[in-house]
Amino acid sequence: MTPDQVIEAIRSAAEREGVDPRLATAIALVESGGDPLAIRFEPNWKYFYQPEILAHRNRITQDTERVLQSCSYGALQVIGAVVREQGFQGTLMELAYRPELAIHHGVKKLKSCLERFGSVPSAIAAYNAGTPRKIEIGPGAGVKFVNQDYVTKVLSHLDTLTPVA
Repeated sequence: MTPDQVIEAIRSAAEREGVDPRLATAIALVESGGDPLAIRFEPNWKYFYQPEILAHRNRITQDTERVLQSCSYGALQVIGAVVREQGFQGTLMELAYRPELAIHHGVKKLKSCLERFGSVPSAIAAYNAGTPRKIEIGPGAGVKFVNQDYVTKVLSHLDTLTPVA
């Protein structure tokens, strides 16, 4: 995929899901630099979705299924276990060679974060960390997200992107 094709795939998926394409693009820029073929193993991942059933269905070992669920895929770096929770039954390797599929599932995850947590900053924090965990930064100083640097980077990219007409 060319960079323009990545942007178009993100825009298309975002519009289908009713998500601001700029927000999805900003997340992709922070997560992978917009690389649709990016794959990252998350060694501390521990939340698996039906690995026994899905390993059997896809004719792989349970260990392989767990490793694949512990990887994040594509431009939006959606984690394999999340894709499983969304109902994807095929082999997770498809996310590696069908970048538009990984984009679709990443945008779908973003939509669920927006619906569940309401605000854009909370949804961004949750997209990255599962929930928008906050910490108190001092008496009277308010709170910030545990992953505030990530949220700030996404919002920074969002500010630079042209609104879709």
